[in-house]
Amino acid sequence: MSKWLKIKLAQEMGIIANIKFSSFNAFIWETFTQTLSNVPKYTLFDRNIITWKLMNILPSTLDDPTFGVLLNYFKKGENDHNLYQLSRKIANIFVDYILYRPEWIINWENNTGVKECDGEYFWQSILWKKLCQYTFKQGKSNYNHANLCNKLMKKLTSSEIDIKNIPSRLFIFGINSLPTHYMNILEALGKYIDIHFMFHNPCKHYWGDICDRNHLTKIDQNQKEIKISDSKFSNAKDTVLQFQEKINQEINQDSLHIKNSIGNSLLASIGKLGRDSLYILSKLESEVYDFFINIKRDTLLHNLQADILNLEERQNNYNLNSSAHKQVVDLDDQSLSIHICHTPMRELEILHDELLRMFNANSDLTPNDIIVMMPNVDTYRSFIHAAFNSVSDKHYISYSISDYSSFQEHPILSLFMRLLVLPNMRCSASELFEFLEMPAVMAKFQFSEKEIDIIKKWIQESGIRWGLDSSIADEFNLPVSDQNTWKSGISRMFLGYAMSEQSGLFKSKDTMFFPYNEVQGMKAEIAGKISYFIEKISFYRLLLKQSQSIDSWVKILFNLLGDFFSVDLEGEMILQSIRDCIYQLKKDLNDAGYQKNVESIVIVKYLESELLIKCNSEHFLSGGVNFCNLIPMRSIPFKVVCLLGMNDGAYPRSSLPDSFNLMSGKIQLGDRTTRDDDRYLFLESILSAKHALYISYIGRSIRDNSEIFPSVLVSELVDYCKNNYCLKGTELLESQLSSDKLLKKLLQYHAMVPFSPSSFYTSTGSYAKDWVPSALIQIQKKDFQINVKKEETASKLNYKLSKHFPKLSNPLKIKLAEFHRFWRLPVQYFFNYHLKVVFDLSFTQLEDNEPFMLSYLENYQIREQLLDMLFQEYLICQETVQLFNLDELAYNFFKQKRAQGILPVGNFGEIVFEKNLIPVKILLDKLIFLCRNSDQNKYEVDTTIDFLDQYKNIHLTGRIKKNYPSGLVRYRNGQIRSQDYLSAWIDHLVMAVIGHSKSTHIIGYDYKKDKLLHFMYLPISDHIQAKNWFEQLVFLFCQGIKKPLPYFPKTALAAVEAGQNRGNWINDEGKAIKRMANIFNDTYLGYGEGNNPYIARIWPKWNSELAHQVKLLSDLVMIPPRLAIKQIK
Repeated sequence: MSKWLKIKLAQEMGIIANIKFSSFNAFIWETFTQTLSNVPKYTLFDRNIITWKLMNILPSTLDDPTFGVLLNYFKKGENDHNLYQLSRKIANIFVDYILYRPEWIINWENNTGVKECDGEYFWQSILWKKLCQYTFKQGKSNYNHANLCNKLMKKLTSSEIDIKNIPSRLFIFGINSLPTHYMNILEALGKYIDIHFMFHNPCKHYWGDICDRNHLTKIDQNQKEIKISDSKFSNAKDTVLQFQEKINQEINQDSLHIKNSIGNSLLASIGKLGRDSLYILSKLESEVYDFFINIKRDTLLHNLQADILNLEERQNNYNLNSSAHKQVVDLDDQSLSIHICHTPMRELEILHDELLRMFNANSDLTPNDIIVMMPNVDTYRSFIHAAFNSVSDKHYISYSISDYSSFQEHPILSLFMRLLVLPNMRCSASELFEFLEMPAVMAKFQFSEKEIDIIKKWIQESGIRWGLDSSIADEFNLPVSDQNTWKSGISRMFLGYAMSEQSGLFKSKDTMFFPYNEVQGMKAEIAGKISYFIEKISFYRLLLKQSQSIDSWVKILFNLLGDFFSVDLEGEMILQSIRDCIYQLKKDLNDAGYQKNVESIVIVKYLESELLIKCNSEHFLSGGVNFCNLIPMRSIPFKVVCLLGMNDGAYPRSSLPDSFNLMSGKIQLGDRTTRDDDRYLFLESILSAKHALYISYIGRSIRDNSEIFPSVLVSELVDYCKNNYCLKGTELLESQLSSDKLLKKLLQYHAMVPFSPSSFYTSTGSYAKDWVPSALIQIQKKDFQINVKKEETASKLNYKLSKHFPKLSNPLKIKLAEFHRFWRLPVQYFFNYHLKVVFDLSFTQLEDNEPFMLSYLENYQIREQLLDMLFQEYLICQETVQLFNLDELAYNFFKQKRAQGILPVGNFGEIVFEKNLIPVKILLDKLIFLCRNSDQNKYEVDTTIDFLDQYKNIHLTGRIKKNYPSGLVRYRNGQIRSQDYLSAWIDHLVMAVIGHSKSTHIIGYDYKKDKLLHFMYLPISDHIQAKNWFEQLVFLFCQGIKKPLPYFPKTALAAVEAGQNRGNWINDEGKAIKRMANIFNDTYLGYGEGNNPYIARIWPKWNSELAHQVKLLSDLVMIPPRLAIKQIK
């Protein structure tokens, strides 16, 4: 409000200076200090100081039976956290009494009772006296707002006041409610200085006695109950008369209690706060000047505002057959609109579209003329940035956000608070890595972004899970072990720098370590910085556990800021705000005389509450569309007022009263509640809009599109409009029919996603041009009709990629390794190697729990590594004629995996390893049988083959490994996959084409049936046939380079195996397509092959056309290898 006043005054006068803006409470206390003697510069009875005083007082009161109720909240011997929470709760209640029930405070100080309380919670009056006595013993003033208001009032009425230090004029803006005693002080002070109270009165007629319909209905119902009681219980006349008298008293509270007392039902319903304030102001002796501006009834919004201004209403419940009594509204009126959305993000996207429409319709409208308010801007802040920043420059709208929490703007605050709770943390891998990722921490410990990526990889691979060392496990009553701790992982890093993995295990005391080999050369510096960071974490974790004096806490917290943060100028301002908060804590403790040690949890709760309430309001009115909270002092005139998040339960907000707050149920004029404040803010928002009022809420479920009700305030506004207005041309319709037509115009339902065709073919349309292609695809499928530039869109979609494709050389050079890589998944090869596009969707999440059991993948990896190691050792022993000791090699492997932190702790690790060792031995026996007494040969392929046509040849190069006298041997520690069949088949064909045809063995293991799998390709005697098969694969390879090839390995194998029937194979296309669809599409058991990001990018859905293409390629590629293979029993 002050910023808006400065701007407007400067615009009016050309300059503004020598004007002081302060809050009302600050002005009142300043008046105390200038007119009364011995008043301190600040009150010693604010919430924080009272809290610390009560923490000194409350423990000594628990033995008193009067305070027995407090034993439900705090008992002797408990930690200070509960005591702090209870003290803060009571402090808040006492401050409410000081502001809204000063007479209670004065009566308690004068040892007189409070009639309204009638002995209820008598302990509060005793505790207040103890609080005053405690302050007096400290030699400090007992002055507070309550007794000083009373003293100032006496001095003002006795004309014994010196006004030379008081401002000669006082202007009060933006305050819509004040307690009665403050109003009385202003009235008395007005005899000495000019006080101008600028009260925003929504109505030019007196409306302090109007009632809303619900209240009148309640009174009517009570009167009917009296009549019924009177007729049924005629001999209980006294009781009935007493009841009648009670109802009459309730009715007499409103001088008008007939149907005409409504005036304006919307104003009566949501204007209670202003009505009470108006009533209090009317009782003061003051000069009243009205400055009302008549509103022209040209739009629905202006009609609504004019009705409130003139206290009028056109609702007629006795005339339902016509709408002639309603005010007529133009059909093209856009002054009031209510938008129903599915998500907060859609609210912002639709708002952006609507603002562009407004700018297009009104060239005089600028972003500065628009305010967007919501119950909590923190909830919407990220969506605002996403919706308003992800548009083209042409559609960009400047904006500013205010009132957001400092925690939202400055991650330093959040990180600082998380560092304070280190004693309660498990110090898991993800928690501490998040600390390292913070720019301020990176700068302090001199980590680069590249090093952060390296550290994440090291943390994962070195087995770090949680705990700084074994001592943390003891804190959580867990078995003491260094396995998977930061200490173990960092030790492995340093050991890897000092020695290689080939050196084997290193024993330190009773712990075995296995070197982590990635820490080499200059990377050792990174390990050193990690170690230094963990040392700091360990140091402060131990230090923050202890209860400290406030002086020690100041020193510790300041050192913590210096040890973990290196910031720029903006960050330094944040750190300074934290230091100021710490200094304020020390000041509060000194003012309260609190000399005890303070526990860390209390420090955390204090700083959390103080830093959390700090909101960033400096961006308000700084240019652009103003996004802010819907709070007092925001009801400033704007051409367009937008209200977002008007959801049921979110607004008006509600707060539960404290259980022992004596003000509950004893409402007086001038009292404020969150709900009444919000209702009046909604009224002020309606009146602040000059040209348009825009309201949106989440009115549809994102799950099932079911209806969600809006805020009760929106419902009341809609009901009022239905009952008082009708569209032009509907005046002669029944009241309900005209209401329905108006409602259809007011309520605008929007699609769940911005690329829905319905977002574009509505009357308002959408400016989100980027979504047009997606909408067009849906239109083609659903046969929607929409007026868009299809040619322009089509040209963008038909962008040719041929210039990115490699040109085929003559002869065609093919590397065997590339050929294998292509056939693993042709579409991925197309994206990776020719378009240079990689869909890296693998988000590596750090594990925070030590392994209790291994996943399927982890079991597979251990078996694979163990099998490779044992097989290679066997081959080496064959070459060197050494004894092959399987059990010893397996045990050494087990110790390595345990030292790496991969296996579960204790006997569980042994059980897991033994279970994995059994199938590995079976596989190893088969491999030894096939490869015994022979050396492995690597066949070098470098040959030119006459293929394709007379102009093209193929130059094939590569290496075929694992070639033994028994044939090529391919093995896998698991089920044989489609890729395994095809890879072995390619090598098998190459050997046949170049004249070295031999058998090819594929060894696998079926873990479901727990049996060994042995398949074999027999030598190909027909050289021409082998060449034809290989030529077909090469031809498809060339096609797959030019465009994505719809060959999907799992789906293709399912198509071929669908034809297997009792040892025979039949090409059953219907059955094959059905099996392919089951493999391609997702099921309740898991994801299908079509979920692969490369496949989904080209073929998002399975259809008959795709099924035909996949079936054709499956026949060409998978039928030969799958039918040629023989299973060895």
